[in-house]
Amino acid sequence: MKWRAIIRVTWAEQFTLDNGLQVYLLKTDTLPTVTMTFEFDVGAVTDPADKIGLASVCFDLYSEGTARLDKVAWSEALADHAVSIVSPAGLETSTVKLESLVSELDPGLDLLAELLTSPGMRQADFDRIIADRKAALAQSRGTANGVASRLIGSLVWGNGHPYGPVQTEANLDAMKLADCKAWVAQLQPEGARLWVAG
Repeated sequence: MKWRAIIRVTWAEQFTLDNGLQVYLLKTDTLPTVTMTFEFDVGAVTDPADKIGLASVCFDLYSEGTARLDKVAWSEALADHAVSIVSPAGLETSTVKLESLVSELDPGLDLLAELLTSPGMRQADFDRIIADRKAALAQSRGTANGVASRLIGSLVWGNGHPYGPVQTEANLDAMKLADCKAWVAQLQPEGARLWVAG
């Protein structure tokens, strides 16, 4: 049997907008979808020492809704157009990601723009996220895997390394909604990257 591999390499277009946002555009029509990912150079390594996990909490809160749309209305608006918008925080970078059908891109972009310019950042959502994190911490102490996943960074890198801190309930208790509002306020186009495929 003969095997043949076909590799098609498509280079991304690169340009910078007037506001400093770096754009990487990969045009492809393989699927009728578009993915847009904003990438910011902030994450767990920038957490204050007494608020380990702040980036993760704040970015979870960030995609809970907008000033106009609360969590339920926001979820319904996304579902109406089969659009996904998520905002995971990583170790060194955090992202805001849109996935949409091409036919629903216009309303998807409207929702994304609304989130980027006026996130909801509600106290009730913040309180729920903190309570969920505390419950997850308590659960993690009940299994070997949970304990290992919490401690692996400190064991490999050491407590003084940016990858090493271990989150505690005291870290979560120290966090306030104002911290998250200040955290998302630093997300600016200047120096950020936008990856677009579709």
